[in-house]
Amino acid sequence: MRLAGASIALALVTIGCATGQTVASGGERIVANGPGGTVSVDVPARWHEDLDQPDDVVVGLVRATGDAFFHVQAHAVEDVIADSLAGYADLGMEHARDGLDQFVLARGPLEHQLAGHAAITYVYHSTMDRSAVTIRQTSMRVGEHYYQINFWALTTKYASLASELSTLRDSLAIEAQPATRLPQRGQ
Repeated sequence: MRLAGASIALALVTIGCATGQTVASGGERIVANGPGGTVSVDVPARWHEDLDQPDDVVVGLVRATGDAFFHVQAHAVEDVIADSLAGYADLGMEHARDGLDQFVLARGPLEHQLAGHAAITYVYHSTMDRSAVTIRQTSMRVGEHYYQINFWALTTKYASLASELSTLRDSLAIEAQPATRLPQRGQ
């Protein structure tokens, strides 16, 4: 949806209100309740929420210039055909390889910690709409959900966006919902 001038701000606020979300922009912290818990992240300057996302995206951000995106997706462990975090990370990378043109793995798997949780990251290059892009895909498990954190940018801009990627990565917090105990028979 492309609208001119002030109409775009009104449209974003309207969409945000309709979905129960508020629209965050640069300098704010977004907090979103997803299926497996709460995801929060600091929105860098020149970024804003991207509300036109599939249902599995808990947080979607886009750089105002449209040359970089950041998405956090959540998937219930029981809905994923993977027996481990490594299996989930591999599935994400394979899905990307099958869905993107000219897929080239640059790095990975890299095992590390993110937001206090074990994480696995792949970095790859591809093309989207005839533009070269670099994608950093990080997978982690929090509680009973897997999360995939995707940061992608035009390859020519990727290195210059390192500080913005650091803001997103370093401020990311994911808290699992407490497990609900089902009542036992006879209670």
